[in-house]
Amino acid sequence: EGTSKLLKPIVRPMWWLDPEDEVTYDIADQYALGDDIIVAPVVVKGQRARDVYLTSGVWEDLDDPGRHIQGGQWILNLEAPLAKLPCFRRVAE
Repeated sequence: EGTSKLLKPIVRPMWWLDPEDEVTYDIADQYALGDDIIVAPVVVKGQRARDVYLTSGVWEDLDDPGRHIQGGQWILNLEAPLAKLPCFRRVAE
């Protein structure tokens, strides 16, 4: 609804989730789907792990449901084999 009525893009840059968080301004290889999903694809050939930044709030790794992660920080060296697209869902607080 927000997309059609307020003309918000579906795919959003990371700063859209938290404009006050300056770390998000320099992230070019992650994006948000709406307000509650962060996607962090591997964009380097041969890479099988990557760092992922989660904006403020509580997030859940969609590959590991029930594991809540506090945002506002980097997850370093997250495993990201070819069969896994790192995705995180914002958990309602």
